[in-house]
Amino acid sequence: MERKKIAFLDEGKGIGGAEKNLIAFLDYLNKDKFEPLVILSHKEKLFTAVNAIGIETLLIKAPPFYSTSLEFGRIRILNPFAIIYDAIIILIKSIKLRSYLSHNNVSILQTNGMDEHIYGGIAAKLANIPCIWYMQDIPKGFMHRFKAFLLNILAFILPKRVIAASQAVQGVFYNPVRRKSAIIYNNIDSSKYKL
Repeated sequence: MERKKIAFLDEGKGIGGAEKNLIAFLDYLNKDKFEPLVILSHKEKLFTAVNAIGIETLLIKAPPFYSTSLEFGRIRILNPFAIIYDAIIILIKSIKLRSYLSHNNVSILQTNGMDEHIYGGIAAKLANIPCIWYMQDIPKGFMHRFKAFLLNILAFILPKRVIAASQAVQGVFYNPVRRKSAIIYNNIDSSKYKL
Protein backbone atom coordinates (compact mmCIF):
# COMPACT_ATOMS: atom_id res chain seq x y z
CA MET A 1 0.00 0.00 0.00
CA GLU A 2 1.36 3.42 -0.97
CA ARG A 3 1.91 5.78 1.95
CA LYS A 4 0.21 9.17 1.92
CA LYS A 5 2.56 12.10 2.27
CA ILE A 6 1.42 14.52 4.97
CA ALA A 7 3.19 17.85 5.29
CA PHE A 8 3.21 19.68 8.63
CA LEU A 9 3.85 23.42 8.43
CA ASP A 10 5.45 25.37 11.29
CA GLU A 11 7.58 28.52 11.30
CA GLY A 12 10.14 26.66 13.43
CA LYS A 13 11.39 29.64 15.41
CA GLY A 14 11.40 27.79 18.71
CA ILE A 15 9.79 24.98 20.68
CA GLY A 16 6.66 25.94 22.59
CA GLY A 17 3.53 23.95 23.38
CA ALA A 18 2.38 23.66 19.76
CA GLU A 19 5.78 22.38 18.67
CA LYS A 20 5.99 19.87 21.54
CA ASN A 21 2.58 18.55 20.50
CA LEU A 22 3.75 18.28 16.89
CA ILE A 23 6.86 16.33 17.90
CA ALA A 24 4.78 13.93 20.04
CA PHE A 25 2.28 13.47 17.20
CA LEU A 26 5.05 12.74 14.70
CA ASP A 27 6.71 10.29 17.08
CA TYR A 28 3.52 8.20 17.31
CA LEU A 29 2.30 8.60 13.71
CA ASN A 30 1.89 5.29 11.85
CA LYS A 31 4.82 5.47 9.40
CA ASP A 32 3.54 2.40 7.51
CA LYS A 33 0.51 4.38 6.33
CA PHE A 34 1.83 7.93 6.27
CA GLU A 35 5.02 9.62 5.11
CA PRO A 36 5.44 12.73 7.28
CA LEU A 37 7.33 15.83 6.20
CA VAL A 38 7.84 18.92 8.34
CA ILE A 39 8.16 22.22 6.48
CA LEU A 40 9.91 25.01 8.40
CA SER A 41 11.09 28.54 7.74
CA HIS A 42 13.92 28.48 10.31
CA LYS A 43 16.70 25.98 10.99
CA GLU A 44 16.56 26.17 14.78
CA LYS A 45 15.59 23.89 17.71
CA LEU A 46 12.48 22.41 16.09
CA PHE A 47 14.47 21.45 12.98
CA THR A 48 16.95 19.57 15.21
CA ALA A 49 14.23 17.90 17.29
CA VAL A 50 12.29 16.69 14.25
CA ASN A 51 15.44 15.31 12.61
CA ALA A 52 16.31 13.53 15.88
CA ILE A 53 13.16 11.39 15.58
CA GLY A 54 13.92 10.59 11.93
CA ILE A 55 11.35 12.80 10.21
CA GLU A 56 12.21 14.48 6.92
CA THR A 57 12.36 18.27 7.04
CA LEU A 58 12.26 20.93 4.37
CA LEU A 59 13.31 24.54 4.78
CA ILE A 60 11.41 27.15 2.78
CA LYS A 61 13.14 30.37 3.73
CA ALA A 62 11.45 33.73 3.57
CA PRO A 63 11.75 36.99 5.50
CA PRO A 64 10.08 37.03 8.95
CA PHE A 65 6.71 38.56 9.77
CA TYR A 66 6.53 41.85 11.70
CA SER A 67 4.15 42.91 14.44
CA THR A 68 1.11 44.66 13.01
CA SER A 69 0.85 47.00 15.99
CA LEU A 70 3.03 49.70 17.49
CA GLU A 71 3.26 50.33 21.23
CA PHE A 72 3.64 53.74 22.83
CA GLY A 73 3.56 53.05 26.57
CA ARG A 74 0.08 51.64 27.17
CA ILE A 75 -1.25 52.76 23.80
CA ARG A 76 -1.23 50.40 20.81
CA ILE A 77 -2.01 51.42 17.26
CA LEU A 78 -2.05 49.57 13.97
CA ASN A 79 1.16 49.61 11.97
CA PRO A 80 -0.01 49.94 8.35
CA PHE A 81 3.50 49.41 6.98
CA ALA A 82 3.83 46.08 8.80
CA ILE A 83 0.38 45.02 7.55
CA ILE A 84 1.42 45.69 3.93
CA TYR A 85 4.82 44.04 4.47
CA ASP A 86 3.25 40.96 6.12
CA ALA A 87 0.73 40.66 3.26
CA ILE A 88 3.62 40.57 0.78
CA ILE A 89 5.43 37.93 2.89
CA ILE A 90 2.23 35.84 3.02
CA LEU A 91 2.05 36.03 -0.79
CA ILE A 92 5.72 35.03 -1.20
CA LYS A 93 5.44 32.13 1.26
CA SER A 94 2.15 30.94 -0.29
CA ILE A 95 3.65 30.83 -3.78
CA LYS A 96 6.84 29.02 -2.63
CA LEU A 97 4.85 26.49 -0.61
CA ARG A 98 2.27 25.90 -3.36
CA SER A 99 5.07 25.09 -5.79
CA TYR A 100 6.51 22.49 -3.44
CA LEU A 101 3.13 20.92 -2.61
CA SER A 102 2.16 20.69 -6.28
CA HIS A 103 5.38 19.03 -7.38
CA ASN A 104 5.96 16.59 -4.51
CA ASN A 105 2.82 14.48 -4.23
CA VAL A 106 1.69 15.90 -0.86
CA SER A 107 -1.78 14.55 0.03
CA ILE A 108 -2.60 16.73 3.06
CA LEU A 109 -1.15 19.86 4.64
CA GLN A 110 -1.54 20.44 8.38
CA THR A 111 -0.74 23.92 9.66
CA ASN A 112 0.52 24.53 13.18
CA GLY A 113 0.23 28.27 13.96
CA MET A 114 -1.65 31.46 13.16
CA ASP A 115 0.65 32.70 10.37
CA GLU A 116 0.96 29.18 8.96
CA HIS A 117 -2.84 28.81 8.87
CA ILE A 118 -3.04 31.77 6.51
CA TYR A 119 -0.21 31.19 4.04
CA GLY A 120 -0.46 27.39 4.32
CA GLY A 121 -4.21 27.54 3.70
CA ILE A 122 -3.70 29.73 0.63
CA ALA A 123 -0.93 27.45 -0.70
CA ALA A 124 -3.05 24.31 -0.20
CA LYS A 125 -6.03 25.93 -1.99
CA LEU A 126 -3.78 26.87 -4.91
CA ALA A 127 -2.27 23.34 -4.98
CA ASN A 128 -5.77 21.81 -4.72
CA ILE A 129 -4.99 19.68 -1.67
CA PRO A 130 -6.86 19.59 1.66
CA CYS A 131 -5.55 21.70 4.51
CA ILE A 132 -6.16 21.01 8.19
CA TRP A 133 -5.73 23.81 10.68
CA TYR A 134 -4.51 22.54 14.05
CA MET A 135 -5.75 25.38 16.28
CA GLN A 136 -4.23 25.75 19.74
CA ASP A 137 -4.37 29.54 20.05
CA ILE A 138 -7.11 32.00 20.95
CA PRO A 139 -6.84 35.49 19.47
CA LYS A 140 -6.10 37.90 22.29
CA GLY A 141 -4.60 41.25 22.99
CA PHE A 142 -4.88 44.27 20.75
CA MET A 143 -7.96 44.14 18.48
CA HIS A 144 -8.76 40.54 19.51
CA ARG A 145 -12.39 40.82 18.33
CA PHE A 146 -11.31 41.93 14.87
CA LYS A 147 -8.68 39.15 14.77
CA ALA A 148 -11.31 36.56 15.73
CA PHE A 149 -13.67 37.87 13.04
CA LEU A 150 -10.92 37.72 10.39
CA LEU A 151 -9.89 34.26 11.60
CA ASN A 152 -13.47 33.03 11.13
CA ILE A 153 -13.62 34.33 7.56
CA LEU A 154 -10.32 32.65 6.69
CA ALA A 155 -11.29 29.43 8.53
CA PHE A 156 -14.48 29.26 6.49
CA ILE A 157 -12.61 29.67 3.17
CA LEU A 158 -9.18 28.03 3.52
CA PRO A 159 -9.07 24.76 5.50
CA LYS A 160 -11.01 21.60 4.80
CA ARG A 161 -11.14 20.86 8.55
CA VAL A 162 -10.23 22.64 11.78
CA ILE A 163 -8.93 20.67 14.76
CA ALA A 164 -9.30 22.57 18.03
CA ALA A 165 -7.16 21.63 21.03
CA SER A 166 -9.93 22.54 23.50
CA GLN A 167 -13.53 23.70 23.83
CA ALA A 168 -12.24 27.22 24.48
CA VAL A 169 -10.35 27.23 21.17
CA GLN A 170 -13.38 25.84 19.29
CA GLY A 171 -15.48 28.54 20.98
CA VAL A 172 -13.64 31.22 18.97
CA PHE A 173 -15.40 30.01 15.82
CA TYR A 174 -18.87 30.83 14.56
CA ASN A 175 -21.28 28.01 13.64
CA PRO A 176 -20.29 27.65 9.95
CA VAL A 177 -16.69 26.90 10.99
CA ARG A 178 -17.67 24.84 14.04
CA ARG A 179 -19.51 22.45 11.72
CA LYS A 180 -16.21 21.54 10.06
CA SER A 181 -14.24 21.44 13.30
CA ALA A 182 -13.52 18.79 15.91
CA ILE A 183 -11.96 18.90 19.34
CA ILE A 184 -8.95 16.65 19.81
CA TYR A 185 -7.20 17.16 23.11
CA ASN A 186 -3.42 17.12 23.22
CA ASN A 187 -1.86 13.83 24.27
CA ILE A 188 0.26 13.27 27.35
CA ASP A 189 3.04 10.69 27.50
CA SER A 190 2.49 9.48 31.07
CA SER A 191 5.74 7.51 31.02
CA LYS A 192 7.60 10.84 31.37
CA TYR A 193 5.96 11.58 34.71
CA LYS A 194 6.50 9.84 38.00
CA LEU A 195 3.13 8.97 39.56
